[in-house]
Amino acid sequence: VGVCALILESNFSFVQETRHKMTKRLPIFRQVRGRGTMYATAGIIQCAMLDPLDIVVGLFTAAVGIYMIKVGQKASASMSTLRKSITNEKALLAAFQANDRNGDGVLEMFEFDGLVYSLGIELDSDELDAAFSSIDTNNDKKIVYDEFRTWWKACTAETDIP
Repeated sequence: VGVCALILESNFSFVQETRHKMTKRLPIFRQVRGRGTMYATAGIIQCAMLDPLDIVVGLFTAAVGIYMIKVGQKASASMSTLRKSITNEKALLAAFQANDRNGDGVLEMFEFDGLVYSLGIELDSDELDAAFSSIDTNNDKKIVYDEFRTWWKACTAETDIP
C-alpha cells in the first residue's frame, strides 16, 4: 500500500508514467474515493495482524481512507452542481476562458478555484484538489480545455441517460 500511495499521491516526476499506467488499468484510482477505499480496506486488514504497531498504523491508514472517501463524495456532489450550471459548449468555453486569467490556454489550480467559486460552489482545499484531479486526466497539474470539455461531455452524457 505504501508504494501505491507514493505512486498515486506524490508529484515526483519519476512516478508520473507509472501513475498514468496504473490509473489507466484501474480507473477507480483516478478518483479520491477509489483511492480512499483502498486505504481504508488496507488499514482494516492491517489491524487484523494484532500487533500494537500494526493496529495503530492500520487505524491511521483506515482513518485517512475514510477521510478521502468523504472528501471525494463532497467533491463529486460539488462537481455535479458545476456540471449542471454550464448548459452548453458555448457557455463551457466562455467559463473556461473567463477563468484562464493569464491566457495560456490552461486552468491551473488557482484559476480552477476561481471558476468553481464564480459558479457559487465553495470547496475546501482537499475537495478542490479532488475535483481538480478528476478533470486533470494526465496529472500535469493543469487542465486544458479538451480535458475540461471531455469531463463535461462525459458527465452530461451520464445525466442524460434515463
